[in-house]
Amino acid sequence: MTLLTLFELLVLAGWSSIVLYGFVVSLIGWSTKRREAPLIYPRHIFALIVPVENDEAIIGKTIEHLRRLKYPRNMFEVVIAPVNSTDQTTTVARRKGAIVYGPGNKKWRNRDDAILASLERLSSKNRFDGFIILDAMARLSANYLNVLSDKLSKGALVIQSGYQISGGKWSLETGLRAILAALSPSWLTGWSVKFRLGGGGRRIGFCLSRRIIDKYKIRNPAVTDLDDYTFRLLRENVDVTFAAKAKIYDWSPSLPPVQSLAGRWQTTWHQIRHHALPMIKEGIEWKSMAQVLGGVNAFLPSFTGLLSIGMFFFVLAAYLHGLSSSISIGWMVLNAILSLFVILRMIQMQSPVIAYATIPMLPFVLWWRALYSCFIKPEKVVDPIDPPAEAFVHNNRKSRQRRSPRRHTRRQQPS
Repeated sequence: MTLLTLFELLVLAGWSSIVLYGFVVSLIGWSTKRREAPLIYPRHIFALIVPVENDEAIIGKTIEHLRRLKYPRNMFEVVIAPVNSTDQTTTVARRKGAIVYGPGNKKWRNRDDAILASLERLSSKNRFDGFIILDAMARLSANYLNVLSDKLSKGALVIQSGYQISGGKWSLETGLRAILAALSPSWLTGWSVKFRLGGGGRRIGFCLSRRIIDKYKIRNPAVTDLDDYTFRLLRENVDVTFAAKAKIYDWSPSLPPVQSLAGRWQTTWHQIRHHALPMIKEGIEWKSMAQVLGGVNAFLPSFTGLLSIGMFFFVLAAYLHGLSSSISIGWMVLNAILSLFVILRMIQMQSPVIAYATIPMLPFVLWWRALYSCFIKPEKVVDPIDPPAEAFVHNNRKSRQRRSPRRHTRRQQPS
């Protein structure tokens, strides 16, 4: 037996162990789901935060759609947060009856700034019970707010909405988006994270209760950094509830962007160092299997990486040993199991029919995205442009102090 063959066997055994572990943990998550009780009558007030750019063509239809939700009209508000908008987006939004929160004298760099600033402003009003982050291209199921209100009434603090890819036409992009959505954000998510079945919530449809914002605030870590934020909640023994019946229909026309491979490695190392290892240590101290599992899950490769590397080693084994070899057959069976899991996820997410027809293209799409990610430079962390709120107030006080003597001298000159 050569060293290469021994290496292939070890990789196959390790990959098989990861897949087996994933399925066992998934079965635990599915088996703990109880029959849901009837919906409780709506009793919570929501703020729907929609960051927009130059979305003049779609924002009117989005606001009209949100106003048609089957929920008492006086118990939710649509808040538009324009990010460097240069067209008539804000004008159309106000005409449709939405609240528009602009940056004022400040400047928002991106949607994250707009979301965080809007959350801070809304949470200071002491009116809303839940804050939901949406997208200008998203559409919601008719009972969306009823389901979230029910979850809040039953004790949920953070809720991740169900997610489904939709498209205006039968296009290849729609099918590929549906497949990639089934592979992300994590192959261990899609239900309640009671047993710490992995992080990776989606920003679209992420609902935060007022109690969470009052206790954990918004910026440390930032709500928009979902991985760090959800890891902190899990370490604080806060479960992220998955609401499958509160569905988000994503009508985005393009494929999700390819992330830098180096950037993803840096993020993974950050999560392992600052979250996974402390969670395992705390779980051992507290004798909490949920905490230990949460830390172990952070070490697992993503489903996309698991499937991509599995396909690569299958091609390598078939080239070196032939299709009839035991190693090639082992990789073939493992990839077939992973592909079946993808199909089950697509069924769960009610993917369009065109997605199943594009499954044969999945290996090429994964390899192309993996290769392309190697040549993308990771994004640099830019310091905030805006000064802190305390500095802004202090500067305003100084300016008022400088202006008042001039007004005083003008009044005394005529006399």
